[in-house]
Amino acid sequence: MYFNGTIIITDPCYLMKDREEQSFKFFVMSDEEKAKEPKLEDFISFKRAKDYPDVHKCEYSKVPYWLLPDKDRCLDTSLQSAEWWLGGYEEDANNLDEPEEYRDFARMEVEYYKKEIARIKKRMSNVYYSETQAEEYRKYHDADFEWSFETLEDRVKCDYGDDLPRLGIRGIGSVNDYGDWSCTTFDEEKNVLGHFCADSGRVCVALLEDVLRYNPKFDYHITKDWTTTLIENFEGDVELVMDEHNRCTHVVGKGNINFRTSQTGF
Repeated sequence: MYFNGTIIITDPCYLMKDREEQSFKFFVMSDEEKAKEPKLEDFISFKRAKDYPDVHKCEYSKVPYWLLPDKDRCLDTSLQSAEWWLGGYEEDANNLDEPEEYRDFARMEVEYYKKEIARIKKRMSNVYYSETQAEEYRKYHDADFEWSFETLEDRVKCDYGDDLPRLGIRGIGSVNDYGDWSCTTFDEEKNVLGHFCADSGRVCVALLEDVLRYNPKFDYHITKDWTTTLIENFEGDVELVMDEHNRCTHVVGKGNINFRTSQTGF
């Protein structure tokens, strides 16, 4: 990834806003914010598929699960169960080693499950479906996902640092297969540029100005410099390179300052 500015190398968990505040993000929403939660009734024209003008009957398997009425959502499981019981009772009914009284009972059950399977299959071949209803539900689910996404903690929203742009931070991140490890950043002359650690087993490179815009309280590059490498006025490309032999990630920068990180402690 190309950077032009002051960058930091650290564990992405350090960048996040106050965790206590984040953990209760949904519960501390104002009534006005909670009122923005999408409501299904605002998206659909009718509650039942068969009330839509373009409704038609089709196979059960072709209807999305979330469009099926509650009573029909487990038809496939019910069919599998009925077929399993039918097979067992048919075997018992033909087993001469079983008492005749039980075989009579098994034959009754065979007839019951044959009818039950026929009923389920008939229901599965006559499911109401409306493309208009499906599109309305899709719009509702999209809106609900967007709203729900906003209620997530920022560390979850950015996939624990792997997708920092979701927080408005230009940067890259990756898991590194280690936790609580210490690293050193070296330039090409093997001079130490700084240190950082990865308490959560992850590492990221981010543009400092974006981090401070997102979280003005972040100051680890000043107050806890062992956790964060600071490289000022960097211009060039940075990539995260996995060392398959040692199972760790190296941060490699090539530009006006060439650097590479290595694990130097735990």
